[in-house]
Amino acid sequence: MSRPGFSLVELVIALVLLGLVSSVVYRLVAHNTRVYRTATQRIDGRQSLRAAATILPAELRELDATEGDIHAMSSSEITFRATRQLAFLCDWPRPGTVLAVRERLLFGTRDFNPDTDSLLVYYAVNDTDEGWVAARLRAVAAGTCADGEPARLLTVALPSAAGALAPGAPVRGFEVVTYRLYKGGDGQWQIGLLDGRAGGVQPVVGPVAPNGIELLYRDSAGAFTASPSRVATIEIRLRAPPESAAIVVALRNNRRS
Repeated sequence: MSRPGFSLVELVIALVLLGLVSSVVYRLVAHNTRVYRTATQRIDGRQSLRAAATILPAELRELDATEGDIHAMSSSEITFRATRQLAFLCDWPRPGTVLAVRERLLFGTRDFNPDTDSLLVYYAVNDTDEGWVAARLRAVAAGTCADGEPARLLTVALPSAAGALAPGAPVRGFEVVTYRLYKGGDGQWQIGLLDGRAGGVQPVVGPVAPNGIELLYRDSAGAFTASPSRVATIEIRLRAPPESAAIVVALRNNRRS
């Protein structure tokens, strides 16, 4: 009586078929993995560019180059006065150089911070003597305006023009920040923010390409300029493979000549 089983030929055929099926399955898995990896990279790149295209133009379009808002600039880094608050005086300067700003008309991304912020206060003596004067913010407290409405009381170090600060004058709170391209500890390139707070550069956008950001500066005539006070527009070129984007930001209050 013969025992049931497989012949050698049947085993060889089964092994060949198994190898063919395994090869096809492996190729499908490898292909799907490549497609998934490519799609993930594309999504990450788009998200990085979308974040950069939201954050950087919003910061840069508030700059007034003729008033010295840009402190330093290069193709991959820019240092400037970043607006954080906008408020309005509701009283004349008080003893001790205290400026009262109306709380109801306080706008910005956060409250005043004496540790990091300074002020630009608008003054006007006459039609020919007006502008912005810088003031170092020393302290912030709650108080009231002359009409009894809630106010933020800003104690400042004001070098001049205190007598020309009238109720209704705008007050801009700012901090000096730097946006730069840098290589993180994980080896990936990022666009980071360096501000007055402790902790060094903080990643804002990334990962990006090694040339992930390029800044081009033009004057009011459209010519490239290396002078911070003459910048009228900034072109931001962003690269996060496989995506790229270019954005042109026009600065505020730029002279046409």
